[in-house]
Amino acid sequence: MTEATDGKDALQKLQFIKDKDQSLSLIITDINMPEMDGITFISKVKETELKFLPILVLTTEAGESMIEKGRAAGVSGWLLKPFQPEQLLWAVKKVVWSK
Repeated sequence: MTEATDGKDALQKLQFIKDKDQSLSLIITDINMPEMDGITFISKVKETELKFLPILVLTTEAGESMIEKGRAAGVSGWLLKPFQPEQLLWAVKKVVWSK
């Protein structure tokens, strides 16, 4: 597991993981982050060779327009905070193992 403080930090860590030939199964991100918001981060990931990697959004953003922006950016799943651990597990299984 790798953690990042914001979208910009996450992109740098993704590049490091790629350079080390390590693999990822899933990205979990928020929408509201400093430096680079989640929609921008997702869009940038989808421009890389990791474009098929599932991305799960875990956020307080429930507005339909924001969810649509996420879909357009390439989000695989959207889970609202607060959440129950079972909900997160279900969402991870759905986006990772449904492929």
